[in-house]
Amino acid sequence: MAPEGRWALATVLLLCLGGGCVSTIRAPGWVNANVNLHHRWRYEVFSPESGRIVRRHALDAPDFKSATALGNITNADLAALDLPESKINETLEAQNQTLTYDSSPYYDQQAADFARHWIDFPALQASKDVRVYEHPLLSQSYRRADTVTLSFRFPYYGHLVDKVTIATGGFLYLGQYVHSWLAATQYVAPLMAHFDTSSDDAAKIRYVDHGDFFAVEWSRVHLKSRSNTDDGDDDKSERQPVEQRPFTFQAILHRNGDIAFAYKEIPFEISLIEDNEHPVKVGLSDAYIMDRTIFFVRRKTIYEYHRISLPHAFVGNETAILFKALPTCNQMKTCADCLGEIVHGFQCQWCPSAFSCSDGIDRRRQEWLTLGCDHRNINESRFCDMYPKSPDDADAIVSSTSRTNVPMDGDSSNNNNENDSRDKDTPSQESHTETNGNQIHFAVTALIVILVIAVLLFLWLIYAYFCPHSWSGQLLIKYRPTRWHWLRSEPRYTAASIHM
Repeated sequence: MAPEGRWALATVLLLCLGGGCVSTIRAPGWVNANVNLHHRWRYEVFSPESGRIVRRHALDAPDFKSATALGNITNADLAALDLPESKINETLEAQNQTLTYDSSPYYDQQAADFARHWIDFPALQASKDVRVYEHPLLSQSYRRADTVTLSFRFPYYGHLVDKVTIATGGFLYLGQYVHSWLAATQYVAPLMAHFDTSSDDAAKIRYVDHGDFFAVEWSRVHLKSRSNTDDGDDDKSERQPVEQRPFTFQAILHRNGDIAFAYKEIPFEISLIEDNEHPVKVGLSDAYIMDRTIFFVRRKTIYEYHRISLPHAFVGNETAILFKALPTCNQMKTCADCLGEIVHGFQCQWCPSAFSCSDGIDRRRQEWLTLGCDHRNINESRFCDMYPKSPDDADAIVSSTSRTNVPMDGDSSNNNNENDSRDKDTPSQESHTETNGNQIHFAVTALIVILVIAVLLFLWLIYAYFCPHSWSGQLLIKYRPTRWHWLRSEPRYTAASIHM
């Protein structure tokens, strides 16, 4: 092997881009390394002579078995390298390469055993221990969703959820408010895609609530863009082109907060699925909702604060992925627990007014901001004893204070103090009256300005409508309401539970 090649091999850099490992890579150590399913690796070859990276290559984890898969690199080549470990580490430091990557603070995703996590629905139904529900509406529908109430409260991103919305598009929606754009966020997506269960009588969507877990199966579902002539005959299915075969997969929500994806039939790589009419996603997402009133109109805005997106190459036949739930701030119920335990990836703070623990970014963010928790919070456990430990303790303190300040009947000194306080409060009352007057004037002025703007806008619309050849008329034609496209980037789902 040429000396230039040896120098290049000595500086091979492997970067872990999507999971939860922290590694120090050395030349002899990566030759026979196996990678977990949730990893994607990339290597870069740096040449000291040219001072630049001369080769890059990306490789998906399912195909990564040994270093020989990366190219014509063999154990003999590496054995021929006579370089000290200090030289390799020096090269890594010189290139300022980081061999770590950020992992999710909410879930630890990892490869799992398919046989262990796959739920055998026919066997459960035959045992009669639990009831398996086959949803008649979703099994023969297109872009429909229905909400199911759980028998237990499922901790999702630390928040307890008791309702799950099942969608025909291969995902679950765990948001509090059901709307038409379920695929945007707050989803659990084993394989979100453009599925249509109405195109095949054999397609089924069924679920089971075991008490310890809630499982949903999308069985023999086909893509909307694929023609389908399968009538459920296994022999006929084997004769079909691979792109016309059905998908079968499951999502399992465990009582302890863990989430499992299990895939039985994936006829082709999901990276080939078109996403023009429907997004293709594999992963989790959560968001918080801000409720605001703008110009007397109440509106809710959804803000996604976290998403786990797995590469499509991780999904295959008889594979499984497990999301292990990690501790979060909002699971802590007392100030001592909130600040006493170290929650990896979070800076937990205790809000005395809300009696909640949070890092400020979760589903209760609006309450956190409304109560001023972003400014008034506790971040050291030694201050916990200075505040009530629960809402009941706070009510008791307020009640005790109120009883202490009530004057006794016949107490002349209290009456005199009351008269003195009235005299002292007179300037304050006058100031308060003046403030109210200023607020009224401001409100009247703002109302007049709004009315003037509305009248001018109305007159402009009349002018533009009757003068179509003017600049205003052309602008009105170009942006007429019939050409507006509201939120077309996400597919709309009809929620059966609210008859949207």
